Amino acid sequence: MVDRLSRTFQVEVHVPNEDRMLRSGGFAKLAIITQSDARAMAVPLEAVVSFAGVHKVFVIRDGKTHAIEVTLGIDDCDKDAEGKRWVEIETKKPGELLPDTPVITSGQTQLAEDVRAEVRGKGKK
Repeated sequence: MVDRLSRTFQVEVHVPNEDRMLRSGGFAKLAIITQSDARAMAVPLEAVVSFAGVHKVFVIRDGKTHAIEVTLGIDDCDKDAEGKRWVEIETKKPGELLPDTPVITSGQTQLAEDVRAEVRGKGKK
């Protein structure tokens, strides 16, 4: 039952603790996944540009930048093996951003629509 004042509730979880690093009575912050969808798109959090409540990601099409307005979904609080945080996104226009489309993750705060750009490959500066 949820406490209306604190908006909290107690749960019991079983966590492997062979090395005895965890102690009873401790507190934890966690996310409970209530739904999973393999079709959901996610981008690195640093790829999202937010201004005045509008969220966008930039991609390169035909040598120029293109801003795609998105709605943010679940933010993965944990970092991946490369130290990146990911956030689910949904485009305002269906099909505007396809799976596996590279998004710009640095310098995008200085970008605008239709700015000439190119993808830097490994080893290029």
